[in-house]
Amino acid sequence: MTADGTLSCASAAKVIVVDGGQWAPDSPVDNGNARWTFSWAHTGEGIARYKLEFSVTSEFAPGARNTVKVPSGAILGQSCTLMAADIGRLRTMASRAGVTGLYWRVRGDDGDRKFICYSNPFSIPWPVP
Repeated sequence: MTADGTLSCASAAKVIVVDGGQWAPDSPVDNGNARWTFSWAHTGEGIARYKLEFSVTSEFAPGARNTVKVPSGAILGQSCTLMAADIGRLRTMASRAGVTGLYWRVRGDDGDRKFICYSNPFSIPWPVP
């Protein structure tokens, strides 16, 4: 009984497991032309939109010097072809950092942005031919 005289009941604490599903790059990055295409596979439920993130480290440190999110809008499918401006942003970031590889990952959300999950980082060599 609570202090105000009402009866309350609660169960024991339970562990809640949030499962973001499984992620995998679907094919090697197609970077043989002026545009680069990234594709991935996601198995799981609830993901409505995707976004790509690129970084000079596998930790995806915040800040434009370390991590770039492209494209500017949501990706509704499981592949994305980057435009020249996006590739330019990646080249600028990689050049500043002097890296020999970049990391990329996929961010997925449920459309309301109440549930967000990330793939593991994947790597691509740099500079890209």
